[in-house]
Amino acid sequence: EGGEPFLWRDNSKSLKDVIHFARKIGFRFIVVYTNGTFPIITDANTVFVSLDGLKDTHNKIRGNTYDQIISNIIKSPHKKLLINYTINKKNEKEIEQFCNEISKIEKIKGIFFYFYTPSRGIDDLCLGFDERKNIIKRILNLKKTGYKILNSKAALMGIYNDSWKRPNKLSYLYANKKLYQCCRAIGNSEICKHCGYLGLTEIYYIAKFNPNAIYSAFKYL
Repeated sequence: EGGEPFLWRDNSKSLKDVIHFARKIGFRFIVVYTNGTFPIITDANTVFVSLDGLKDTHNKIRGNTYDQIISNIIKSPHKKLLINYTINKKNEKEIEQFCNEISKIEKIKGIFFYFYTPSRGIDDLCLGFDERKNIIKRILNLKKTGYKILNSKAALMGIYNDSWKRPNKLSYLYANKKLYQCCRAIGNSEICKHCGYLGLTEIYYIAKFNPNAIYSAFKYL
């Protein structure tokens, strides 16, 4: 929930030390999420890089970083680089074009979509439920077309039908010396209602032994 792992330091310790320690205590698969503005050199199994639209749109949302991110992706020696695309009102119209452009970059092995989740109440980036439904139909169509979209159909339909349980006890977050169940918004029913963290939706259906969700997970682990 925020923070750039490649920036993290604890005296002489860095992300590399965290990954080494995680493996030492038994974590087999380690995933790193990054904004992509630093060289992508890591021993993690998978790296998700945030891109929120085509160049102009991404730069309006995240600052003038698009070219640097693409350059770092192309230069990275990592074998499993994936894209995180957080869908909001400013970038939802270019999902199809984005998938087409990203498919031309050989280093990128797939795209995972999230929906923007408001942190301080509904704002101008937040999509309505009917808008989300229409977007999910478009994403499912893109999957059928053959684009490497990593979201499982099971999780997408869970969002479409609003049939997945949240908050739940499948995920815990430690931040500022405090442990949170599910996320830091626990107890805020409005934010929970509009949750767009599709990664947790995937975990929910994997925990229910949904074969489609389990199969899809092997593509990004």
